Amino acid sequence: MEKDQTHSESELHLSDTSEIEPGTYVNPFTDFGFKRIFGQELSSDILIDFLNEVLAGKESAITSVTYLNNEHQSEQKDQRRAAFDLHCMTSTGARIIVEMQAGYQRHIVERSLYYAARVIGEQAPRGEWDFNYDRIYSIAILDFKMAESFGSGQVRHEGMLLNTETSRPITDRLVLIFLEMRNFVKTERQLQTRMDKWLYLLRNLSQLTRRPKALQERIFNKIFTIAKVSAMDTKEYTDYQLSLKAYRVLRSSEMSIYGLGLEKGIEQGIEKGIEKGIEKGIEKGMTQGIAKMVRNLHQNNLSVEEIVRLTSLTEAEIREILTI
Repeated sequence: MEKDQTHSESELHLSDTSEIEPGTYVNPFTDFGFKRIFGQELSSDILIDFLNEVLAGKESAITSVTYLNNEHQSEQKDQRRAAFDLHCMTSTGARIIVEMQAGYQRHIVERSLYYAARVIGEQAPRGEWDFNYDRIYSIAILDFKMAESFGSGQVRHEGMLLNTETSRPITDRLVLIFLEMRNFVKTERQLQTRMDKWLYLLRNLSQLTRRPKALQERIFNKIFTIAKVSAMDTKEYTDYQLSLKAYRVLRSSEMSIYGLGLEKGIEQGIEKGIEKGIEKGIEKGMTQGIAKMVRNLHQNNLSVEEIVRLTSLTEAEIREILTI
């Protein structure tokens, strides 16, 4: 397949039928790629292996998973649905939400809490209940930097409800885990643990042209087999092309937002000569950039519901932008 030279990455349109070079293996940060690797019954052993690494020391060894409905209708018709990428129950009795977030999410912690709350609520039976719900883990795999929120350069961030006086957990029933993939910078030769290998795989899969020597275990061999683009049938390949184009449009839009925000911030900061000018300018530029990104995604045939999934905006905010 020859790479389409007629469009730059920022000019790709989802309605365009021309192909883009997909690489040797799928991009796990696309909707198609994530579901291909983790979201199929035939790949449940892959999901089990990943969860056992992420939850090592927190859960007994998981031996099986049951995929559950990942879309939950609101109690009221005017409330939008809660939707997440993967929802499962493990052999240990825990419920797990796994999200792969490619687009910047300003309120990612609040988003994770919201989805976890939905899973708590759905466990309530009719009639009497003692609120003894299953343990819930929310695992968000992030393809963007959130250092300003988490305050460190670590890859893994974990949150629980704590006693503010003792700093000890007051419950272990709700655990939020965030994997900030941009902070993982180890090379293949630096991989030491199995978790290192998982992070390296997710971070670099779409850029690899061969199976690394460090990733020769059976479970990784299976991933490289099902993730191979050349093994897809026609429908799968078409679906992946659309998913990959959506991902690249999102990436291009985010780069534009960053550039516009930085440019506006410097410009206004120089004019005012104070740090607050830079901060306000960046904020204004980011707001304009977000509006531009929403319009760009909508023009590329993404529905309002799909844009909600890709951004931290509400449906009402998106519709307001589109009417301006």
